[in-house]
Amino acid sequence: MLAHTCKGLVFLTALSGAFVAGLDAGLVYNSFPKMADKWIPDDVLAYSPAIRNITENPTTVQFDHRILVTTNSFNSLDTN
Repeated sequence: MLAHTCKGLVFLTALSGAFVAGLDAGLVYNSFPKMADKWIPDDVLAYSPAIRNITENPTTVQFDHRILVTTNSFNSLDTN
C-alpha cells in the first residue's frame, strides 16, 4: 500500500511541478521554507472563484508544490 501511495504522490508532485514551470511560479517566491517570511503568503487565495487558484495563481501553485514535495519526502522516509 505504501508503494502505491508513494507513486501517487510522485505523480501529483510532478504534475504540480509542471504547473509551476508553466506559470513561472518558481520566480515568485525564491526562499524556502517560508514564502516572503510567512508560512502561508497573503495572496494564496487572491483569485475568485477560489478554485481558480489551484491552477492559475502562481503563489498557490508554488505553495501546493512545496507541500507535496515535503509530504512526499516524509512519506518516502517511512520504511514500515
